[in-house]
Amino acid sequence: MAAAADPIWHECLTKGTILWQQLTEKLSAEEECSDAVATHVATNFKNWYRSTRTKDNEWFTRDGELKNAVLDYTDLNIEFLRHNVASRFSTPLVTTGTPYINYFLPTSGMLVFGENFRKQDTNPEPKRLRLTDIVGHLYKEEAEEANADPAKLRSIWRASIENDETVRVINKCLQATGLEEFVPGSEEFLAILGTDNGKGIVHILCDWQGTFGKKIIENVRVVQGGSYSLVFLVKTIPLAPASPVHSSPMSNKERRRHLRQSSSSSPLRPAKKRRDHTSL
Repeated sequence: MAAAADPIWHECLTKGTILWQQLTEKLSAEEECSDAVATHVATNFKNWYRSTRTKDNEWFTRDGELKNAVLDYTDLNIEFLRHNVASRFSTPLVTTGTPYINYFLPTSGMLVFGENFRKQDTNPEPKRLRLTDIVGHLYKEEAEEANADPAKLRSIWRASIENDETVRVINKCLQATGLEEFVPGSEEFLAILGTDNGKGIVHILCDWQGTFGKKIIENVRVVQGGSYSLVFLVKTIPLAPASPVHSSPMSNKERRRHLRQSSSSSPLRPAKKRRDHTSL
């Protein structure tokens, strides 16, 4: 237990526990993965947002520790695709700033949340998309463009974290354990999951199963560079074979009746005539 008396720790731990339960329940549901969310988001994104797309590796090469972490999953010969996203109807970007800046490398199964400021999104609330939906949509588009399977998503990153709550929780985890990787079942894992930078990972895995398949989080890794980054390693849950439907056991009396009815209606032999006892 990293910090039982810390109210922020306790709040994040509680939230993370609930989120983890939601994800595992969603994964265990027998319903098929649906693309309904992706279809809805694609329409709204087209109508309400604009995106500027460029190639950019600078987000990680300027930080030595972050660069080393990225190279554990890909190499420098492959360039990330950066999307700057803003409202289609906002004033020029130089005035309002860019609400959403994120990076994608679907050929290596990497999705990176960069700098995101929802308060700068000038779209009205009914049309404003969740950050996880914007990022899920763009990753899907980039995967299709690269002829890559989006279901091969392998890692989700929260890069260069500035959120005070998240930084505080990460500090507690590192100080209490001396570790940099945390697995499901540990309080450190759940507390990180319950932060503002962790909860979106659950949302995107729950809502985008039609794109990514059923994925569970294997572990979360803390990267200590100029600022903290988090790497959530994910894997696909294999679909369980459909279970046969078993009827409730028959009693001996019900079994005999069933056999008589089956044999009397069988096309392989004619049904026997019943004797009329009243004529005897």
